[in-house]
Amino acid sequence: MDKRVVGAVALALVLGGAGGWLARPVPSAPDCAIGPQAVAEPPSRAPTVAPTVAAGDCSQLEDELKMLQWRLKLTENQLQGLAREHLGDPVEWPDEVAPMTSPDEFEAQLARAIEACDPGVRLIGTECAEPPCLAMLDIEDPKWHGKLINDCPEWHEHYSRSIASASGKVECPDGSTQRFQLIGASGSLVLGDPADETERKNRSKRFSARIDEIKRNWNCD
Repeated sequence: MDKRVVGAVALALVLGGAGGWLARPVPSAPDCAIGPQAVAEPPSRAPTVAPTVAAGDCSQLEDELKMLQWRLKLTENQLQGLAREHLGDPVEWPDEVAPMTSPDEFEAQLARAIEACDPGVRLIGTECAEPPCLAMLDIEDPKWHGKLINDCPEWHEHYSRSIASASGKVECPDGSTQRFQLIGASGSLVLGDPADETERKNRSKRFSARIDEIKRNWNCD
């Protein structure tokens, strides 16, 4: 037989076989849904052989989903426990507070004290998410405490000379540092004395947590 004829016959057989194989339908993935969410579309390079899972059988996937949800909830509970351990539980404002210690009254009274006793102090703002309110001050005079607290009737007649206070430096976005000063009425004046050691420790944790939060959001402008 002519070699050209043999080659043509062989090529026809190869192409015919390949065409038949390509014409076979590719098995589709089972129509499976987990809860209200349908299974995502397969990627463009999906395998030519579908997983051997009976159509509509999602029990294994549902079990795995339940396990992942349980682990997620466990992790959330653990994180909340760690947060409470280190940051304490938020302190609520009581229904009644001492005069001039509520958020609106405190900021207004502090502004009057600054104007009357130490106008060089700049009141940046107040943070009153929890009691007591903490005022953010821009201060340059190192003797501000005597002027604004100890010797200022506008302050100590309302809040006494015992205050909540914190100071230090914050790093600004441009790489510079800026001094911050926080003051407020004492926690005991606003909330009364702690009922026990647990409450005292929680107040201390919350005070530290609030200071850290204020420092992170300090406006360096």
